[in-house]
Amino acid sequence: MFDIVAWWLQIRRDRDKAASVVRAVRPWCELICLLHLFCLGADQQLNAVELQTTNLTAIIEGFRSTDYDTRQRMAQALYKLEPLGKETIPVLVAALSRETRELRTHFRPGAADTIRALCGALERRGGEARDAIPALLELGKSDSDWISPHAIAALGTVGTESKETVKVLGTMLLQDRDAGRRSSAAAALGRTGNKTVIPYLLKALDDKGLNVDWSVRSALGGFKLATLAEFVPVKASAQVRLEPHYKRLAPEDARLPLFLADYQVTIRLQVNGAEHFASWGRWGDPLLNVTCQVLVPNGEEYHLTVEETENTPKDSACSGGDLTLGPNGIDYTDDRPIPAYAWREKRTPRFDAVGVYKIKLIGVFRDREDPISEVRFESNEATYTVDPKCMGFKALVNTAILRAAQEVGVDAKILKGHVKPSGDFRWPGPGSVTDCRCVTVGIPPSLYPEEKVPRRHKGWHYSGMGFYYQYSSEGKILSSTNAPYYWID
Repeated sequence: MFDIVAWWLQIRRDRDKAASVVRAVRPWCELICLLHLFCLGADQQLNAVELQTTNLTAIIEGFRSTDYDTRQRMAQALYKLEPLGKETIPVLVAALSRETRELRTHFRPGAADTIRALCGALERRGGEARDAIPALLELGKSDSDWISPHAIAALGTVGTESKETVKVLGTMLLQDRDAGRRSSAAAALGRTGNKTVIPYLLKALDDKGLNVDWSVRSALGGFKLATLAEFVPVKASAQVRLEPHYKRLAPEDARLPLFLADYQVTIRLQVNGAEHFASWGRWGDPLLNVTCQVLVPNGEEYHLTVEETENTPKDSACSGGDLTLGPNGIDYTDDRPIPAYAWREKRTPRFDAVGVYKIKLIGVFRDREDPISEVRFESNEATYTVDPKCMGFKALVNTAILRAAQEVGVDAKILKGHVKPSGDFRWPGPGSVTDCRCVTVGIPPSLYPEEKVPRRHKGWHYSGMGFYYQYSSEGKILSSTNAPYYWID
């Protein structure tokens, strides 16, 4: 007999040892229910115990528990079993069929958790789980918002070759009264990759239900233009929008690497003369096939282009990001593969000369799955001015440190040795093009103890005070505030 009291005392001393004791007990899914009944507030302790099993039947039985946390652990255990072998599919299908039958007669607490996890597991098996189609079709018609979207999503991969599935999903998209089910049906039809679904999607283009139009457009955007053209006249167009990071900056801040702008990508489909937004995920990153045109203050024009090499990335999609120019061309601020760039002109342009700079992107989007298909684009012109009247960021940082030192009541020299200031040209955030600067000065607890904080958070860890200053381009203080740094262990 498992001694619950002894285990409860042991978990406070050695969690790892307590976890190994629990793993040795079978059936442990019932044991967890007993533990929750034994003591309220055990959740945090139990979360620290990682329960593991490779027995699919035990996991599915665990889903039948009336305890919510137990069902959550069963779902996590089911995900850990990936990749599921073919031999597990009959077990999953049988479990889903059983849950579906019981759902007809009475609603058991936890049924939704069980069904969602099973649908997710079947979805990842794709066409191999076609035996689950009848149960998934029935669940897809459920009135429960917690169940039907997951069953419909699974149908999008499980029923790719089933004419009946396509017909049911298409009818649901066009006739169902619930916008959520219509949206899920559109997404599932798109995932099938079967061109027979296109007529259903075209008929639903004017559906104004919540999220339905976006799901329909995304589904259509997943097909090749040539495939869509078999059903309706279609053409794609693209737009790249540049939002400059700043209006003015000092010459010392205008040297490479230089954050120039945010860029946003929009792909549109023109169907029967009407324009619709489409999914960008099918189209390659615009920076892979681009010319960056730079007009400098003296009127000279420079062009930065991609050099085609064996290492040039081919398969990368992006809906937008930062346009940053570095010594070697365009720098990426994320983990996307970086192509090689080169200036067409013999010399690299200066970016710190006084005057107005104009930046534009010109290039093509290429279909990631159909390289022949491409859409040309030309961005708007982003401008910024290099102005010697602007205060440089380093000078602003020193000004902010002096101001923070006065507020804290310490010597500025001491403060400089302890703080790590950070800042941004934008305020209050990306996309807001203003003529302001923001500087943050973080002061450690040794110089600003927690006792000085007006409102403390008990039980949280205090790690210092942050002072935030907003300045104009010329260095005039516009606003200031401060807030303590707290974090939870």
